[in-house]
Amino acid sequence: MSMPNFVRFLSLCLIILLTACSTLTPYKLPIQQGNIVAPDSLAKLKSGMTKNQVAQVLGTPMVNDVFHANRWDYVHYLAKRGKMTEQNHVALIFQEERLTQLVGAGVPALEPIGAADIPVDLESKDAEAPPEKK
Repeated sequence: MSMPNFVRFLSLCLIILLTACSTLTPYKLPIQQGNIVAPDSLAKLKSGMTKNQVAQVLGTPMVNDVFHANRWDYVHYLAKRGKMTEQNHVALIFQEERLTQLVGAGVPALEPIGAADIPVDLESKDAEAPPEKK
């Protein structure tokens, strides 16, 4: 190969290499953050459930807000190729340590809890003692 042909060949390889590098983008992993709350899990929630019962169904929220102790926020983000593709937010509101409200887009209404659904724990301080007979 003569010198001018070698320079042309080297220039052509450099142009092809630079063109290929500018058109290809590196693969970016999908990034998932937060709590995934399935609709069937939300359907299991009932008004009047304790925080422990809710945590058994949904798990604990990722972040505990010290300013809103009676509110649990379940937030989920999914980013693909650096762009937000999915974002969900469900807030659970408690009053006196009992679930009272669900807030969020597409969140079902809470069903009232029935007496048969409340677990009886005789050793708990919260368990009500039966009325005394006179």
